[in-house]
Amino acid sequence: MDDYRLVVETGRAERVREALSLQWSGHVYDLSFDIANHSRWPGHGPVVHSVSLTHRQGGHVIGGGDRVGMMTDRIDMPLHAGTHVDAPNHFSIDGLLADGRSVLDSELAFARGKGHFLGSDSLAAFVGVGVLIDVTKAKPLDELGPGAEITRAHILAAMERQEIEALPRGGAVVFHTGWSRHFRPDRRLYFSGEPGPGMDAVRLLVDSGVTLVGADNHAFEVWPTGPVGDDGPYPVHQELLVKNRIPILENLNTSELADQGVGRFLLVVSPLRVRGASGSPVTPIAIV
Repeated sequence: MDDYRLVVETGRAERVREALSLQWSGHVYDLSFDIANHSRWPGHGPVVHSVSLTHRQGGHVIGGGDRVGMMTDRIDMPLHAGTHVDAPNHFSIDGLLADGRSVLDSELAFARGKGHFLGSDSLAAFVGVGVLIDVTKAKPLDELGPGAEITRAHILAAMERQEIEALPRGGAVVFHTGWSRHFRPDRRLYFSGEPGPGMDAVRLLVDSGVTLVGADNHAFEVWPTGPVGDDGPYPVHQELLVKNRIPILENLNTSELADQGVGRFLLVVSPLRVRGASGSPVTPIAIV
């Protein structure tokens, strides 16, 4: 185990013990949306769910005849559809991944059946304290449209109104912007852009020592950001995934948490162990 993994695993055990020692009421919130063709980013290809064997066909396969049936089905989908987590290898900078290894070596490893480096299978299940930053407490909902940047000042203002004393070191920060209200009724609008954190806000998150972030939008960070600068597109993804190995949860359903005024919760997230995958569908569970 390299030094990074040793630090992460040691901190993870401490984080889990601390989170489980806190008092929770036991109320459970599902923070996911369904996986369907409407829930994927347009450039990633379709979600295709099909039946392999109907109950009648399967019944004959297992020897049940017409009396005992069995259905099986399959799904062909981009791993960034629906509610999902971005793994560190989702982005690279100058041909290098977060651990300094080259994307070419990663692709060669994948071709040899060993999987890409730093994929979703490298992510341990997250169990820890989560904090919901309800940005609508600091910025009017009608001002949280495409290109609306969440800043450090918005985070601090929302925390004050929600009576959240600090961001959880070793924990997770989840943003509620209200943007997910467009997820089902207006897919075109939802994927056209989004409100989200900018670099000013993300530096606060990194400096606070959080280990997982997420938002109720499709790409976490503010989009569009205007002209692409020297650092290239999606600077927040670069900062989180490549420079700090902080996974990103996207397409979260935070409306119920926000409606109930929840600020702090126990968060459980477990990615699929797809070897070398750049992302994984997840069903984040918040326990209050």
